[in-house]
Amino acid sequence: MLAKSAVDIQADSNVVRYLQHEAEFEPTFVYLTPSFCYALARLQQVKRRYRLTVSAGDKTPPDILRRYEDAHGCLVSLYGSTELGAVAAGSPDDPVHLRSDSTGRPMPGVLVTHAAQPVDEDAAASELCFDHPAGGEGYVDERGEVIQNDERFFAGRLRSRDVGRLGPDGYLRVTGRSDHLVKRDGRLVALGDVEVALLKNHSVEAAVVLSDGFTPRGAQLTAVCVVRNHGGDERSLRDAARQHLPAYAVPDRVILIDDIPRLESGKADRAALGRYVADANKAAL
Repeated sequence: MLAKSAVDIQADSNVVRYLQHEAEFEPTFVYLTPSFCYALARLQQVKRRYRLTVSAGDKTPPDILRRYEDAHGCLVSLYGSTELGAVAAGSPDDPVHLRSDSTGRPMPGVLVTHAAQPVDEDAAASELCFDHPAGGEGYVDERGEVIQNDERFFAGRLRSRDVGRLGPDGYLRVTGRSDHLVKRDGRLVALGDVEVALLKNHSVEAAVVLSDGFTPRGAQLTAVCVVRNHGGDERSLRDAARQHLPAYAVPDRVILIDDIPRLESGKADRAALGRYVADANKAAL
């Protein structure tokens, strides 16, 4: 791909700028975020085909992948981290159901383990840890010595904070995060930061933010809120959150509830809220 190639890197791009560059540069390979793939897939009149598109930063929903491929050709996923580089990648030779369902196979030499027992016995999904022959060995302390025994490592391997599994077919599937972080528009969003922003609205008594699905820009964010004295509706709460959050971190929707279910520890019962949101979704259909 890179032999005698010319590379055009666009910073802070949007679809209009991208199409202008594309007309001048005429790329054969492109590297995009899933949200950018969605934006291009929506433009039905634009149907330039590439030899290959690589998407990194988050999972591309299956329906978006198929719409994109109809207009622009094969799309594969790339998965990795700052510390390790590329960990897994799809292949143009993979059938479309594997390219939409997984992040591909681990790179040569990459070892995949789990930091804990599976959180789902049927799916065998738990936090993923990686050892990469070309990756970083660890972080360094103020003396320049390598640290591999802090919470960022498990048995000498980097904890990714991603939950998933390496299937018996050899394909890596990432299903979520273990640290209440999600990706939106290729950026990490802390659910706690969104909750703090919602609570800056004085009418909000309590707020819990869940990730309960996928949208074209990444993980779907649903905020469950308790408000004082009918102090706002779903739309006004989202509008107020925009004053304190970047656009990619604003919840996709807000659900009002009378009280937040809590565990014996006093923490929000996220599992119970997840079931409540799922039931609300079914009732809305």
